[in-house]
Amino acid sequence: MLVLTAVAANASPGKVVRIERPRAAAIPHFCGMFGTEVICVGPPPAIDEHITLVDTRANTVLGELRVESVADSTEFQMCPKSMYKVTGSPIGFSAQPSGGAGTVFGVRGIRVDARARVVRNAQPPRDNVSVELALDLDEDGATDVMITQYACDASGNPSMIGQSGRARICFDSYLRRGHQLERVVQDVLQQCL
Repeated sequence: MLVLTAVAANASPGKVVRIERPRAAAIPHFCGMFGTEVICVGPPPAIDEHITLVDTRANTVLGELRVESVADSTEFQMCPKSMYKVTGSPIGFSAQPSGGAGTVFGVRGIRVDARARVVRNAQPPRDNVSVELALDLDEDGATDVMITQYACDASGNPSMIGQSGRARICFDSYLRRGHQLERVVQDVLQQCL
């Protein structure tokens, strides 16, 4: 309390003093839009969570979807459950999707504003992976968020389809820490028999 009083006492009259509070670590997770459905991977989204939708063809942030319901995805049978169908209300949409399958993606777990831009031809952090979404959040030309997808083994390493014949897919989420991208979470999905 004394520190805040001292800071306020040293502030010029009429000036706003900003006090930074610690924030929870951001953990981005991938979502895709298929027609009018949004499917998210990883842990189930929470009710009232916001998912930022990005049109990669138009290179723009469309707006946010406030989650109103979450259900297991029946189109993709994953064991353990790791894909969820989400419905919600649009918030702040500035444009409609430009169309085409595989052009609108979502990211949840981090805040993205209208300044964000899609990074075209982003280089993946390792071989044998594809970049699903790469964003420059602060207009400095560097990738700040990247989500990759690839076939993987039980340990999360790139591989071919497993001996069981069941497909296993990994989504790795990266955040810029200093001057490099650091993997902050890996979502491993495996098809049920």
